[in-house]
Amino acid sequence: MKFERILFLVLTCAASGFGQTAPPVVENVVYEFQATTTTYEIPTTGLVADNSGNLYGSLFDDLGVYGRIYQLSPPSQEGAPWTYTTIYTFQGGADGDAAGPGALTTDSSGNVYGTTSSGGTSTNCNLGCGTVFELSRPSEIGGLWTKTTLYSFGGGPTDGQNPNGYLILDKAGNLYGMTQAGGNPQCNVILPGCGLVFELSPPSSPAGNWTETVLHFFQGGIDGANPYAGLTFDAQGRLYGTTAYGGQSAMCRIFEGCGAVFSMQPPTRQGDNWGEEVLLRFNNYIGTGGLNPRSTLTIQRDAIYGTTYNGLKGPVIFQLSVQDGVPTETVLSTYPDFCLAFNSGVVSDPSGNLYGVVISANNACNSYSGVYELSPPQINGGAWTLTNLPMPDGTNLVGGLTLFDKSIYGAAGGGVDRSCELYGACGLVYSYTSQK
Repeated sequence: MKFERILFLVLTCAASGFGQTAPPVVENVVYEFQATTTTYEIPTTGLVADNSGNLYGSLFDDLGVYGRIYQLSPPSQEGAPWTYTTIYTFQGGADGDAAGPGALTTDSSGNVYGTTSSGGTSTNCNLGCGTVFELSRPSEIGGLWTKTTLYSFGGGPTDGQNPNGYLILDKAGNLYGMTQAGGNPQCNVILPGCGLVFELSPPSSPAGNWTETVLHFFQGGIDGANPYAGLTFDAQGRLYGTTAYGGQSAMCRIFEGCGAVFSMQPPTRQGDNWGEEVLLRFNNYIGTGGLNPRSTLTIQRDAIYGTTYNGLKGPVIFQLSVQDGVPTETVLSTYPDFCLAFNSGVVSDPSGNLYGVVISANNACNSYSGVYELSPPQINGGAWTLTNLPMPDGTNLVGGLTLFDKSIYGAAGGGVDRSCELYGACGLVYSYTSQK
């Protein structure tokens, strides 16, 4: 079922910038997944778009117990349905975690990259330590995608375990990402090991193997530990990321800290080490707080934007500016509800508006869950304006958002197709198109 409607909402939440009338947007259900007696499709990640506007995401099948990657291709005529294609189904074991891959990335040629949190060839981890894979586009229309496992993690003190979050590519085709666990074994509260930052370099010949280089082993404590998200490049080639734990060892003691934001400076000479610096250590008990960032950061106009999963007064959206080497944090907005959480970061449009997803942090809470827009102030020093956008009924949002052209896209469980009630929620892909 596909529908469009223009909605004007007046927000009822009371927070800084709330109480504004929502801008007119077109809300659209792009595609609804179908449940049958043999399949039960649950979106597990947000979406990524290639240069042609095709969308890619991950599914978990609760009945067949396998994960797959799908492609949604836009219609050639406005109003026609999108085309759904399964481009790969995981088999488990050495092939990668059958429950489904994590967030995806595309390159300029339309190839898809991603990670599985378990699976692979290593025997050091139960069910495998995780993999990095590539799906290469077919050479002809209607052809099959080719899946290649680029790397299987080994776990233990010298390698990563449980990769998660988006991968990013540099101009030379190197991949960068993080693992939640593995590495330094002194972090053992949540996961085995503190996690690490890695680089994968392509082989010099087509038949060769990709080469992993560990750029940083997290140390826990004030250094940060256990990253749940991906990395971001700035224009100078520096890397930025978050860790869910570590950072401020005096607070959130059970996790060795409330989380951190860090940067990594590339070496000036080939073969030298990258330099890591902690820019911000969250402190859940002071001011507006902030706890357990799980977001990939967004960089726009020389500022860094991100979110925390939760906080003493609710999850926060923050801005981090670095001037003359000194980082300054500004809390742009707080959702004043401890029941809510930001499990992903924000994306920005050319006008500087930020968009993200807020979810329920506790199943016992009956709280708002949906998509929000955070608009910059009209005057210097003014307050940012937080606006809740409408969502289809019965949805459980997963992952973050992606922007393509004038639309924002995301994925969710649930949906409006009541024929799925026999098997649970089918799930759907949704979009918003701004009319501003």
